[in-house]
Amino acid sequence: MFWLDELREHLFQRVDGGMLTHAVMLAGPPGMGKRVLATQLLSRFLGVALDARAESPAHQHPDLHVVRPEEDKRQIAVDQIRSLTATLALSAHGNQGKAALIEPADSMTTAAANSLLKTLEEPTADSLLVLVVDGRGRLPATILSRTTRYQVHPPVRSAAVAWLTGQGLAEQDAMAALALADGAPLRALELAEGEGLALARQIRYDVGTLMAGQGSALEVAARWRKLPHEDVLAALRRVTMGLVYARMSRKMSAASDFQRYVVDTRDAFCYLDGLNRLIARLPGTYNPELAIDAMAMPWANRLAGARHGQTFG
Repeated sequence: MFWLDELREHLFQRVDGGMLTHAVMLAGPPGMGKRVLATQLLSRFLGVALDARAESPAHQHPDLHVVRPEEDKRQIAVDQIRSLTATLALSAHGNQGKAALIEPADSMTTAAANSLLKTLEEPTADSLLVLVVDGRGRLPATILSRTTRYQVHPPVRSAAVAWLTGQGLAEQDAMAALALADGAPLRALELAEGEGLALARQIRYDVGTLMAGQGSALEVAARWRKLPHEDVLAALRRVTMGLVYARMSRKMSAASDFQRYVVDTRDAFCYLDGLNRLIARLPGTYNPELAIDAMAMPWANRLAGARHGQTFG
């Protein structure tokens, strides 16, 4: 994962020089390898070799603790953070100190985040907290201000395509998958090797059918509800962004599947805004079936009226 090399080397230098702060946040879109980087950083801090592919690196060292949503839960509870705080206060088994991985940190409940804040304000000696975050906007500003944030950026598109083709993907599939994954190579690889690309093409076909007045929004929504929710959101976002670009650029318009349809640019922007806000919300905080119904219906009207209070979920 070449796109992590520079940041990893910087973090290692900070650890080796004793200059790393007690709380580090690795932020970026899903599929960037943040969890692998976090495990490598914790390995360096503890002076042991941890396997990033293991289900839980905590099983590999007594001074490493991992906090994730419990089984069948979508959020990290306050009791989990309180337990971590108590554990960090105990003496370390080794000489390097104690370390913890919280991921995804943006899944903490408000109470859990407030509890973690106390630990960040009064850190225990020789401890390192690594927070892995997919969406920083979900975390309180108080948490953000007390961590050293490192953004994991997607690589240059051409380099990412070269890496994906090196993994065995056709160039066209690599480019399509990267577009769906917002440039995140690992997410793109997952989409290409699974059903993600076929699903995206189905969503695009369905949208075109609705805009042509040849399909039923209810039937389309019923079909979308059977698909992985996150993949439907990603595909719809890509279709809508393409439509927005086509409204703004003659060059993009010529290549757009939907250039022949009259769509108010304001409606397209408002639909995209509502979709982005839905993507930013935690799963479980809205009804996905109702949200999908609401996402399908506007296409049958070519997004007309989307700027007048269009919301999903």
